[in-house]
Amino acid sequence: MAGRSHLLLGGPLLALVVLAATTALAQDCPPPPVVDVAALCSQEPARGAIGCSMYRLCNNATLSPAIFPPLCESWRFVSSLCSDDAAISAAAGCAQLQASYASEAQFRSCLRPYAAASTARALNLTLTACDDMDGMPMAGCKECTRESCPDPFLYYALGCVDMDMGQCDPWRAFCSRDAAPIGRAAAVLCLFNTTGIVAPPRPSSPPPPTVAVTPSPSPADALSPSPMPAPTPTPTPTPSPAALDACITSPAMPTCAGYEYPATSIAADLAGLCTSMPYMPGCSIRAACQAGKVTGDFCAPMNLLASICIDMPSMGQCKNYNRLCANGTAVAQCSALPGIPGLPSTRQAQQATDAMCGSMYMWQCDECSSLSCKDYLGSITSMCTEMPYMVGCDVFASWCAASSAWQGVNGSDVSSFCAGASVYGGSTSSSSIPSMLMFFHQRVGELILFREWLPKTTGQAVGSCFAIIGMGFTAVALRTLKTILGLAAAVGRLGPLLTPGSRGGRLWWCPTGGQSLLNVINAFITMLVTTLDLFTMLVAMTFNGAYFAAVVAGYMLGALFLGHLGEAYKRRLQEELSAAGDPAAPILSNADPKSGEKQSQTAVALKRLQDSSEDEIASCCQV
Repeated sequence: MAGRSHLLLGGPLLALVVLAATTALAQDCPPPPVVDVAALCSQEPARGAIGCSMYRLCNNATLSPAIFPPLCESWRFVSSLCSDDAAISAAAGCAQLQASYASEAQFRSCLRPYAAASTARALNLTLTACDDMDGMPMAGCKECTRESCPDPFLYYALGCVDMDMGQCDPWRAFCSRDAAPIGRAAAVLCLFNTTGIVAPPRPSSPPPPTVAVTPSPSPADALSPSPMPAPTPTPTPTPSPAALDACITSPAMPTCAGYEYPATSIAADLAGLCTSMPYMPGCSIRAACQAGKVTGDFCAPMNLLASICIDMPSMGQCKNYNRLCANGTAVAQCSALPGIPGLPSTRQAQQATDAMCGSMYMWQCDECSSLSCKDYLGSITSMCTEMPYMVGCDVFASWCAASSAWQGVNGSDVSSFCAGASVYGGSTSSSSIPSMLMFFHQRVGELILFREWLPKTTGQAVGSCFAIIGMGFTAVALRTLKTILGLAAAVGRLGPLLTPGSRGGRLWWCPTGGQSLLNVINAFITMLVTTLDLFTMLVAMTFNGAYFAAVVAGYMLGALFLGHLGEAYKRRLQEELSAAGDPAAPILSNADPKSGEKQSQTAVALKRLQDSSEDEIASCCQV
């Protein structure tokens, strides 16, 4: 039994021992050697390495925003060079640097490289993406070739910021880990919009090393530099069998009018496109069609292919479509299935998402950040449905307005995306959909309570201010009316239908006489007052300075002109009741304005009980 327990505990204990040893080894790092990074990065092949690219960016005084200091430590540059391709590591003299450590394992554990691909892989990914772009502009495609590239990592990162063609996983790792949060620490390499990012100040000088280490010999003297390994060439995509069709190469021939691009070729093209870039809006619609959420013409394969290839015409799988449906084509299929109307491009959807998340945080921003997004179209649909009229939602509204022409035709249904677009009332321009600004501002165009209440001129804005003032004034007037009605009913001034009766015993709390009708009137007035109060609250929440001031002015004017009426009417009643010898007068005269109604009703009830016969009082008590 003891032996069995020993075996059971052996595995976990061994794992803990290994973990502890590894941690101790990583923590027991000697001071890093002093290395002349400038000298290393002045010669090939290290000059084009990731570490030297970061070194140049960190020392670029004109770069704005600057790279954050934690990424600019000398040991980070050296660690990157020693973790790069073999030729770069050898040229950087990493074998000599390792001599300062007890073992190679300790040396490797003490390195702090960037979470990025090797230099050769970064170049290869850039060239692959440029091949897929097929001559269309993308950052890095002009500067980098298979023969030379002045800065592979820089142009690789800029290419990913410009257009993610499926090559950007290492870039995302760098931006989310090293450049956290969300790429701000290296904004020029990670973000399309760098507005408002300010790098923290750097130390005036790096702290001196605890232990001085003799610099290793210059790599140029110690090692003969070897050329950077050539990137793996990208195989040319094999064209589909339809590429050999004459109507694809010469679609303007009259005989091609009835030609149809084969369904198998369309399916192959769609599969390739949506495997490479599944976040494209056309691929989001395709996935929804496969799930049964979208139907009809929206799911026609040729429409999907057209939408994607209009969005990304440089993709390799779009070559056949581009030739088939070029200007002057005679193929009727191209005009019959032209693509989903108004569907935003990938860049439009990305910019809309960034704009919405930049103006206001929503939970969708965690799943669709400026670095990565699995479904741009789904994200903007969700955000614009939950929070209409945000900045960027004009893209969503325009698409749904354009696609509404297909809704219901041939069983077409895209309501899973556009059901929430009904609030936009078919508007398609950003000028008719003002964005939500969660801070005080001033502008004419502001959505007020209803879709139709949208001032567009100064005159309409002034009229809206008067209407808002009227709402606040009316709310105060209705409150005053309710007070006066309570006082008048308590002393019988509203006639027998609204005069309270008398009741004693256990049912004293039930309404008597005209109190039931009075309660109905009070409830209606309360409903109106509450509605107006909530309306003015929502108007104030637009943060429009003029409309906010109109809300305040409405209540202020109501208090100014109507605030005295309740007290004045109470004094008037007291004078009349005193002159008539009514027992309610003394109580009414001492009543607090807020409780006068209840005290007056009590006085009248007592008076009526005194005038009642003994039998009537007894019967009330028995009840």
